[in-house]
Amino acid sequence: MLDEDTVAGVDKFENFFVNRLPVGCEDVAEDDPTATKFNFENGYLNGAAFKLDKVNQFFIGEVGTSIQKAKLSISSQELIIFGTTMGSICALIPLETRQDVDFFIHLQMYLQIECQPLGGREH
Repeated sequence: MLDEDTVAGVDKFENFFVNRLPVGCEDVAEDDPTATKFNFENGYLNGAAFKLDKVNQFFIGEVGTSIQKAKLSISSQELIIFGTTMGSICALIPLETRQDVDFFIHLQMYLQIECQPLGGREH
């Protein structure tokens, strides 16, 4: 759970995803709690009251085994750390400023120059 409406997860098809409840679904459920009952009866969305909206999805290339929301330090922002079957430990960090984006673009560029890949392909 990232917040009360958002969930992050990994699946067996090597995808990382973030899904969120649609805007206003809490109001509908609070106004008439029995209205969502009829969705179970008619088979709409296989009985689910609401369908989640896809916020993003990434192909990670390995099956994910664990996922955790964490902070690296007390003053830092929260990030998502996940592990895979091949032993990789990956972090998804939200970039809030243009300076952060520029830093990682330049870091990737310098890594490609300094550390040529063994297979001859790009990183």
